[in-house]
Amino acid sequence: MSSLSFRFIACGKETVRGSLVAADKLLRGKCVITPHLELHTPEEENNSLNPALTSTIVGQYTPIKFDATANFEQLVDLLGMTVIPGTITTPGGGTTSRNHQFLPVLTALSVQDTYTFEVGNSAQEYECGFVIGESLVLTCEMNAPWMAAWTGFGGALAKSTRTGSLTAPVLEPIVANKTKVYVDTTWAGLGGTQVTGALCSATVTIPSGLQRVWTADGGLAYTTVSEGARRPTIECKFVHNAAGVAQYDLWAAQSLRFIRLEVLGSLIEGAIYKELNIDMAVRWDAEVQMQQDHMGMDALVLSGTCYHDPTSDKDLEVNVVNTVTGT
Repeated sequence: MSSLSFRFIACGKETVRGSLVAADKLLRGKCVITPHLELHTPEEENNSLNPALTSTIVGQYTPIKFDATANFEQLVDLLGMTVIPGTITTPGGGTTSRNHQFLPVLTALSVQDTYTFEVGNSAQEYECGFVIGESLVLTCEMNAPWMAAWTGFGGALAKSTRTGSLTAPVLEPIVANKTKVYVDTTWAGLGGTQVTGALCSATVTIPSGLQRVWTADGGLAYTTVSEGARRPTIECKFVHNAAGVAQYDLWAAQSLRFIRLEVLGSLIEGAIYKELNIDMAVRWDAEVQMQQDHMGMDALVLSGTCYHDPTSDKDLEVNVVNTVTGT
């Protein structure tokens, strides 16, 4: 009997990086975990026509890839592992609603959240700790939900026992067709100028700049991470109409512009809705792809990079409104 139906992915946020915790939530998506051994395998002569091949394990870690329909609930965990731990507040007039703000630090370390992951099926559970993000790619295509592709890594994968009594999550997908795009001249003015009838698709890529670091601490696992420079990027396809041509003009002028992608979900309470806002200070700095197609219409693709805006001292900010009180 196939065990595919019994696969599970669960996680819990660690209090201390690398100290395993029991999972407290199930994740919904597809997870690929590939245990990795760093091996020292020299060929050494041993008085034989077949040289001795010795193999010694010198390090361990676990690459992880998680793909899912983007939703207002799980997205905050992926952002916390990749960008910076979220600052959680209650919006004005709200009681059960929460705003999760992810505003990366540009002059200090972001100290992203780490998680313990549990994966497996009915036959065996495996777990690894110190799970942290390398990249988060959010994709918006019409007539579909937003999609999230997350990559990260954790410590050595070990057999364990699955945490029980976890309930299936209630998740609300983020619908691409409900997306609005704003292009403004200042960060303070973000959300003021909506571009209508033009955006066909968008892809936002947020790298973390994190790398594994091994030190001589008596074990095979990495002991910390280094946080290097990172440059979020965005790619947008626009219909080749007046609004799309205006974006071409911004590329030609190499002007810094401020882009907001905004999506509303269901009503939570009062006038507060579930919401995703991605704000970026962008210069369209890649070659424009002309003569593209969108449902039979001419389109053009613009790709840009986030740059530091000295006025606001920001380059990227993500806000998610939901009812999740903590991660």
